[in-house]
Amino acid sequence: MENVKDRIELGTLNADVEGFEIIRYRAPIVLINVVDAEQKPVKGFLVTAAYPWGKQPFKLVGGQRSDVDLTRQDDGRYRTSQMLPDEDVKFTVTAPGYEAASETVRLDEGATKDLVLSLKKSP
Repeated sequence: MENVKDRIELGTLNADVEGFEIIRYRAPIVLINVVDAEQKPVKGFLVTAAYPWGKQPFKLVGGQRSDVDLTRQDDGRYRTSQMLPDEDVKFTVTAPGYEAASETVRLDEGATKDLVLSLKKSP
């Protein structure tokens, strides 16, 4: 099984296509939040997501690139969209005055995870 999230152009089909299968799935959802060493919310953080095989097709706030679409929520967290199930996704968060932090997540179809990353102040 291969998870492919790229656009596939088939052109004009005049005959059956064999060996091609489209599978619908319920995307897993990750809600990402960031705190400092004292567990206080970090304002203005940015997040990206990368598959090991990814091509970074999404352009996010701040010009960052990502393999998963991420939308800032009203409460300050980011929410994934169109994430593939059963694939490793490395989330990396950055914020001014802090060192970057990352965590890799793999979720089943339809699963939801609240991911809280802790940032350390930059020296």
